[in-house]
Amino acid sequence: MNDLIAFLLGFISNFITSALFLAFLRKIKPQIFISDSIAKGRSSDNKVEYMFKIINLTKRDVIDVKAELFLIKPFQVDGGFIREFCHVSLITSSLMEIKGINNQKSFTDYDFCFKTRDNLESNWKKGQFLLFRVQVTDSVSGFKRVFSREFSSLGDIKEGEFEIGKSKVVKKLVHNSRRQ
Repeated sequence: MNDLIAFLLGFISNFITSALFLAFLRKIKPQIFISDSIAKGRSSDNKVEYMFKIINLTKRDVIDVKAELFLIKPFQVDGGFIREFCHVSLITSSLMEIKGINNQKSFTDYDFCFKTRDNLESNWKKGQFLLFRVQVTDSVSGFKRVFSREFSSLGDIKEGEFEIGKSKVVKKLVHNSRRQ
């Protein structure tokens, strides 16, 4: 009888401890901000680039960062609409790590701009939209999360570049200085 009670107490305490640990880990999810504008600037070789800024909002690093961009073309068929997903190539579509926002080594390690040189303005027609998605993994908990932003019109493209750091503002360039 004492063995049964000891077994049940051990089982229940292990179950409660595991449940509390999982509840704690669930709170440690990655948080990413995706800009609500697309910056249109120029590369160092003077080619047009469109930039999508993300910011890691957590204090922890995110790892295994993957991004994708699609031009969505909805069209009507019998019975409703379907979407054609046209892949838009990004110059860099994956990163190993983006530092946490509390990292004091640099004020730019927690943001990144994904870029494309595809001419969005000539390819993007009325009624279509862009879908930008980012998948990140929290470096502590290992939980993955996907973040998405839809851009519905050419008005979402702003001439200039994103300010460095936490700022979400697209700033007009006065001269040809660029961060790499």
